[in-house]
Amino acid sequence: MDSKPCCKTEKKSAISLDIPVPSPSPDQKWFRFYPLGITFVFVIGAAGITQATSFEVHNFMSNLMGILLITFSYLKLLNPKGFRMSFAKYDLIAFYIPPYGYIYPWIELALGVFYCLHLYSLIINSLTIFVLVINMSQVLRALFLKKSLECACMGSLGFKLPLSYVTISEDLVMILMASVMIGIQ
Repeated sequence: MDSKPCCKTEKKSAISLDIPVPSPSPDQKWFRFYPLGITFVFVIGAAGITQATSFEVHNFMSNLMGILLITFSYLKLLNPKGFRMSFAKYDLIAFYIPPYGYIYPWIELALGVFYCLHLYSLIINSLTIFVLVINMSQVLRALFLKKSLECACMGSLGFKLPLSYVTISEDLVMILMASVMIGIQ
């Protein structure tokens, strides 16, 4: 007598959801900054939507800063340990005081929330300038020392953004916006 199992079991093959992403060729270095660029497009769009009925420069800049800081903190908080490790490679505070690498995204989140709520504008803009000047000086130091590092600005999620003058430009623009907002008050 032939014994056959009553139920047939089949091996299911795993479906891979990995989408191949072409690596940039030397003439497509801009492609490395695509995640940062698309993030800025969405953030600027979101800040613009908040001004759809009436445009006020101060409110637009405050919303832009808030949404940007909240977005960046969110990306960092998706992998806090990875962010801390990447950030500590060029930020001396995070290197010598490791908990600062875990606290930094929360600082960004708090600043972003206060920007969006339009509360304590002078204090928030001043704190933002203080934090970003420190951050920018650390990036400048790393670039001056010719360190080839990954920028931790968008967290440690595998974007592989190089630490570069784009990072400095990002900090500089936010410092200028915070300064303008202080001047407008």
